[in-house]
Amino acid sequence: MYLTRSFLKLVCCAFVVIGTWRIQAQPIEGVCFSAPAEEVGDASMAQVQAIGADWICLMPYAFARTEDGLVRFDPDGHQYWGERPVGIRAMVRMAKARGMKVMLKPHLWLGHGGFTGTYVPDSAIGWEGYERSYRDYILYFATLARETGVDLFCIGTEMQAFVQARPAYWNKLIDKVSDAYQGPLTYAANWDEVQDVPFWSRMRFIGVDGYFPITAEPAPSLSALEAGWRPHAEALAQLSARVDRPVLFTEIGYCCTSACAARPWSEDPEAPLDEAAQSRAWQAFFNAQRDKPWYAGCFVWKWFAAPDLDEERRGNGFSPQGRAAMDVVRKEFKGRNAAP
Repeated sequence: MYLTRSFLKLVCCAFVVIGTWRIQAQPIEGVCFSAPAEEVGDASMAQVQAIGADWICLMPYAFARTEDGLVRFDPDGHQYWGERPVGIRAMVRMAKARGMKVMLKPHLWLGHGGFTGTYVPDSAIGWEGYERSYRDYILYFATLARETGVDLFCIGTEMQAFVQARPAYWNKLIDKVSDAYQGPLTYAANWDEVQDVPFWSRMRFIGVDGYFPITAEPAPSLSALEAGWRPHAEALAQLSARVDRPVLFTEIGYCCTSACAARPWSEDPEAPLDEAAQSRAWQAFFNAQRDKPWYAGCFVWKWFAAPDLDEERRGNGFSPQGRAAMDVVRKEFKGRNAAP
């Protein structure tokens, strides 16, 4: 078949090719909504679009007690409106009406401050209850994702020990989720497990919650932050080439504190605000990933539907809303030459 030069140019502009996979030339630019406790309206989506974002991420939480390992979620009960099906359906509908896309990313919360990445059920309990209840939880939301037209579904978030200990379970779960959702999948690996996930070839994206430690320097300069990112970016590039998948930052964010780049996963509610440090950390992130062929985009952690009402929840935490870092994110999402 004869292809005209103009047709070839159109194809090249539409896609970047990595191995056998095509990704959008325009990276995913999204925000992770902190689930609204009460119903919100279209203004919440207008605020997202105002910064140039074209994706949202919705996160219905489930809860587990380490004592019994059972995953519990209450879709029609006492969870926040934004975590229940009624809220998810409404927020997907509002996003779609504005031409935006949606990732649904279930999260598991462990009691007693436990971390899902290291949790393994006690030998007296065994794996059966944990696996069965987690499967039911994920399949419930995979089905809801298909019904609502969600564009990307995340099968798990930061579950390193579970993934490494039970690979056969996860492959069977992927089969079931694929049947229920019938769309593209990812998994949100913690920054320190991303190299070891065994099923990346079955995912559309390598998903990573990108809280890589960048530098322990006090008040680091932008150049120091960029230097700190280089080994992590190089490792992600190598992983992408090895498994033939692009990398999506399923979460990325920095607290508004001076030490935000040293331990980005950590919060210190007592630390004073440092908007300049948060802003530089965001700028270094974008500088390190921008225009890389393996970079598929990012979701900002995190975003409040009513930031004025949620000021107490935000504190000096991760949200860039109302901070100097918001100008950095907006400029990147809207284009480097756009006015803030």
